[in-house]
Amino acid sequence: MSRGKDQDFEDLRGPTDTLMQLGGKLFEALNPDCSKLSEWHRELCDDNEIGCEYEYPAARANCLWDDLAGIYYDLKYGLALWRLGTPDGQAEAAWQWRWNFESHWGNHLFRAMSTVHELRYDLYSD
Repeated sequence: MSRGKDQDFEDLRGPTDTLMQLGGKLFEALNPDCSKLSEWHRELCDDNEIGCEYEYPAARANCLWDDLAGIYYDLKYGLALWRLGTPDGQAEAAWQWRWNFESHWGNHLFRAMSTVHELRYDLYSD
């Protein structure tokens, strides 16, 4: 019994434990700065008596590791498809990149850019 191309493509995605290992390494590397940024936002919240627009950025700061791992996982899968060098593989890669950008890693990218920008220009502006 032969497997279809969809299953062959799915085999290129890679195990999720690889993603979890990458996430753990990113967390270890980024956690000190991201925790400082989160605390900075929470202090801004404490200073504001009427609700707080800084609650989401405080939570977002702690998700940078997850954002970067999610982007990597989706892009890596598309690259594996593209490297097959077949019309079907490259068409699937383009579709996967577009779909995942719209539905998944585009949001991760936006949050990651916001967090990195805040780390550099708000928390460590010197």
